[in-house]
Amino acid sequence: MLIGLLLIATWVVYEAKFAACPMIPSALFSGQHIVALAYIVAFSAGMNFFSILNFFPITFASVYTPVPVSIGLRGLGPALTTAMGAIFFNAALSRFPGHTREVLLLAVGIMTGFAGALAVMTPENERVVLFLGSMAGFGVGGVLVPAATVAMLVCPDALITTAAALSLSIRTVGGSIGYTAMYAVEAGLPLDSVEAFVGLFLTAPEELATTSIAGVTPAVVQGATIGSRWAYSESLKYVWFTSIAFGSIAIVCTLLLPSTEKYQTNRVAVRI
Repeated sequence: MLIGLLLIATWVVYEAKFAACPMIPSALFSGQHIVALAYIVAFSAGMNFFSILNFFPITFASVYTPVPVSIGLRGLGPALTTAMGAIFFNAALSRFPGHTREVLLLAVGIMTGFAGALAVMTPENERVVLFLGSMAGFGVGGVLVPAATVAMLVCPDALITTAAALSLSIRTVGGSIGYTAMYAVEAGLPLDSVEAFVGLFLTAPEELATTSIAGVTPAVVQGATIGSRWAYSESLKYVWFTSIAFGSIAIVCTLLLPSTEKYQTNRVAVRI
């Protein structure tokens, strides 16, 4: 991580001071600060997008019953609503050209509120989690693509593709958020058997049925399975708490966005 941060810092210095033809032209930001704010919003949306992209499959497989077909069906909601959010809020930008800030603010609010609400996740409220996740996906879609659209609206014509590519890179750099999972097993297992049982449960649970460990019964195995689901839900909630902080940054940046109405003139920059 430290090497990566050092490389990023070195690249920024090189781009700013030494590059003859920089990858990120200064003209992209000159005369306005809308592009910079839109990119910060896109970065925050990327954090939330990757938290859903990376941690929802873990949720479906570890917090709830890991049936392959069910795992796939559970992921349909957030996937579809993310696409719907991108379409809906992009259309809203065109329909309400003088209210870019309000459109993005609504999307960011939905993203932050519903993603943070996923912290209520437990193994017993699957339907609630699916609803919250789908709504969070709707908000994420409403920020990811429209933020890039805003940047492309106000940048010079010659840099439209650069603005689009940079937006994609920034939201990808938003990356994933780490988390730690802890397991606790309390089912009447003798203390001298805990180490052997937990080690086997975490590495090769299918061998529990054929391995002789004192005190291990079907109830103990079932208790361990339920305990691991609760442990996952408890550890994952900190991911969703973290998403609130990044969403709050996006809200502040969205509030600072000026109107883009003067840039939305229906002029075609490039005819293909």
